[in-house]
Parts: sequence; C-alpha cells; structure tokens
Amino acid sequence: MMIEDTLRRLFSQVTQLPEAKIKSTAHVMDDLGADSLQFLDYIARVEKEFGITLKGSDSDHFATMKKATALLEKRLPQTLAPSTPPPLPATAPVAAASPAPAPAAVSVPARQGVWLDEQGYLHYPTEVGMPLTGRNNLGESPLLKMIGDLRWQHISLFSGVPSRLLTDDTGERLYATFFYVEINFSEHVPMAAFGENDQLHIVSSIQSSGGSVLDGYHWLLRGPVTELPQEPSRLNVPYFRTSNIFVKMLQGAQWLKKSKPCQPGMAKIPEAGAPPDSADFCRVADQDNTFGGPPPGWLVLTPAPVEVFYDIVPDRDLNGAGLLYFANYPQILDIVERQVLETKLPVPFETEVVDQRTVVRRQTAYLSNANQSDRLRVQVTVAVEEAAATEAGLNLPIRLWLNFVMWRCSDDRKMMVSTVRKLITGRTWGQTSAWQALKSWKQSASA
Repeated sequence: MMIEDTLRRLFSQVTQLPEAKIKSTAHVMDDLGADSLQFLDYIARVEKEFGITLKGSDSDHFATMKKATALLEKRLPQTLAPSTPPPLPATAPVAAASPAPAPAAVSVPARQGVWLDEQGYLHYPTEVGMPLTGRNNLGESPLLKMIGDLRWQHISLFSGVPSRLLTDDTGERLYATFFYVEINFSEHVPMAAFGENDQLHIVSSIQSSGGSVLDGYHWLLRGPVTELPQEPSRLNVPYFRTSNIFVKMLQGAQWLKKSKPCQPGMAKIPEAGAPPDSADFCRVADQDNTFGGPPPGWLVLTPAPVEVFYDIVPDRDLNGAGLLYFANYPQILDIVERQVLETKLPVPFETEVVDQRTVVRRQTAYLSNANQSDRLRVQVTVAVEEAAATEAGLNLPIRLWLNFVMWRCSDDRKMMVSTVRKLITGRTWGQTSAWQALKSWKQSASA
C-alpha cells in the first residue's frame, strides 16, 4: 500500500481533497473532480516523487489510484535496480499495443521571414499591419495568435516535422496547449505604443522540461535587429512569456491528457531541468482566484465581483482543433470588460474612453477548455487609484486594475484566471465624465 498511499498524498496536495476521500477505484476526474490542469500537475508530481519519466500512454493508468499503483509496481523495480542499464533508445518509439509509426523527421523549412539562429532563438521581423491591430493600435489577441503560431513554428524547426504530425508513442496527435501567458509592457511603452506600419522584430526563446512542458519568452524589439545581445533576458523591452504542455484530447475539448512527442528531434530543444515556475504561478492563481490584488491605495469599484455570461461563438472563438483558441480568451475578456466598464460600474465610462484602453501587464492561467455548445460565466473585479477621486485626479492618467475568473456553465469547471493592469491612452480623469462620478461615489462610500 505504500505506493498507493504516496499517490493519494500527491493527489491530495494538488486538489486539497482529504486523503480519506480518495478511494482506490474512484476516477480522478469523473468521481474526484480533478480538472485538466490538476491532473497534469498530479502526473508531474508522481514523476518527481518516484524519479521516473512516464510515457504518454501511461497517463491512462492514472485514472484511478489502483491502476496507477499497478503500473508503478511493475515499473519501479526496473527503474530503481542499479545493475540494470537503461535500454538503448529505439530508432522509432514503440507503444504497447499496435502503435502508429512516428512520422519520419524531415527538414522543415522556416516560413518566409522566419529564421533560427545558432543559439536556437527564433527571429521574425515584421510590420504592424491591420491584422495585428485592435481598437487602439497593437491588439492583444491578434498578437497572441502570431506569437502562438511562432511557438509552433519553433517546435517544428526543432522536431523536424510539421505541427500536424506531432504525435506521442501511441500515434495520437498532440497539441502544445498554452497554460500560462505573461505580458509585460510599461506605462511609457504600453501595447498601444506600437501602431500601424511600425517595424517589429520578435525574438523567441524556448526550453523544455521533461519533454512535455515548454517555456520561453518573445521579446518585441523595434526596427531591424542585426545582432542579438548575449543575454536577451535582460533586454528592457516589452515581452510575452508563454508556457505550453503537450496534451491530447481525452473527452473532446473538456478533458485534456498530458503526453509527450516521440519525435527524436524534440531532444534538441534546450533542457531547462526543473519545471518552469509558471506552473506554480498557475496553481496559486487557481487557489486564490487572482495573481494578486490591486496595488495599495487603490479603490475597488466592485465590492462583489460583477458576473457576466458569455455565449461561445464557434465561428469566432474556436480553433481548427475544436478547442477554445487560447488567443481568443483575452478577446472574450475584452468583450465582457467593455460591458462592465460601460454599464455595470458605479463609475461608468464612455465608449470613447473604453476604446482607448491598452494592456500594460497581464498574467493568465489557462485551466480548462470548453465545448462549443457551452456557456461561460465570468466574474470581474475592477479597481482604480484612490488619488483619482481627488482634485489631483484631474490630471492623472486613467489606470485600471482588473481581475477575471472564468467558469464553464455545463459543470462549473474553472477555465481561467487573469489579472491585468491597463491604461487609457490619451486621456486624463479630468477629460472624462467618469471623474465626477468617481468623486461622488467615493464620498458616499466613505460616509
């Protein structure tokens, strides 16, 4: 029972479920309520605890404690025996039962304008055109789509196969699903500082952890770049950080299962060793429903989060795999956010003001997905600077702090947590009718 007790302890750590309620034959998702991210976290902890690397097909055995224990009882003696040398890698991975052969590695040409340097960084010089813009210059969702596509291109150049041919050792198609995105601009150079026809040079890094998790940065450099600094992580420029985990669909878009590509070229991706800290960020955000509260001295305009429902639009919100497109989540939040800012606050903002908002910093944890027939429930919290409610606020820029928590309505499964700082460009509080409403509301709230 020692192995099963350890599994029960690890699962309890992930889900906060008392160990006594974790029965041997209970299904970790259907019966015990674990979501996709918790299941992936559980598998990662098992690998670390027992010092093993699980194949994609092994995840099926972790549906119950009993099945996982049986698998580990067979696997651990061979793994831990010091006299048993590890088997030589096969030329093509072989699954337990009639696997599909792994696609042969090919020389995947980089797309036009994309190139890989000797350090493994991906370069993409481009120009901000209409496809990359939103209501206020450079748009978040359009840019995320480009960055997501560059990550897939990066993977393809290393793996030697097109993205559609990435499979695990059972021959099943894998997707490098994004589970964490961090966006970092500044008030001096917010996202809206990049406008139409501006030259943009995106430089992307990538690292692997255990073959199934990827992490890296995408730096947004202005103008042509002829030479990359030796330590690009110290560049004082806007960046996106993205973390992926390879998954395959378990029950359509609602349940995803961790796996890892079997293509030998994946081993060429630089190894990070330890899992990225972004996984810890997501776990904490999942527990707290935020990446952190508003800055000290800010006024929360929503004593209770405002709740808005959103109907998924398949022809706009889904990708070709039938998943809610990760880059469309922010767009959904923007739609909900506009409704809240214009109609559901004690300090409503004019449409012309809402049009000028832009991202300064955002952290997002992607926790689950949804079927196209589902409906989303989003809770929104909004805060502004307390000083804005004084006479000094007349000349202050309009800064917003917003927090979003999204659930799917079919089973109330949490899908995402996102915390963002935004700026209204080109306006001060004194240039909007919201300032007088803010002052009045602050006085009545203090009375």
